[in-house]
Amino acid sequence: MSRNAELALGIVGGLFGILTGIIVMFIGGIGGAVGAEGAETVTVLGFGAILFGIIGIVGGALVTHNHRAGGALMLLSGILGFVTTSAFWIIAGLILIAGGIMALRSHPTPDQRSSGAAI
Repeated sequence: MSRNAELALGIVGGLFGILTGIIVMFIGGIGGAVGAEGAETVTVLGFGAILFGIIGIVGGALVTHNHRAGGALMLLSGILGFVTTSAFWIIAGLILIAGGIMALRSHPTPDQRSSGAAI
């Protein structure tokens, strides 16, 4: 059983997360330019979304070697992204959460069983 689906979901979800962070930072920058209150906070939350997108990509890449750690990273970044950017994170969050759940629920690959890797 390969981990290609979880890998793809981690990478795609992370890329959508990074795109979301850039959009949120852009909105915060426009708010700062017009003098909106709290615009700096929105910009910082955009940086957080970019960070969680990168963590999602790392989790997706890690799932081929350690499915529990990779799944946990994708699940964590998917959930915490909602905390930072709320509804903007809906696409990235759903993709990352789905990939994380798939990685955590699936059984180890035959290669992991025969090599004695931690399950």
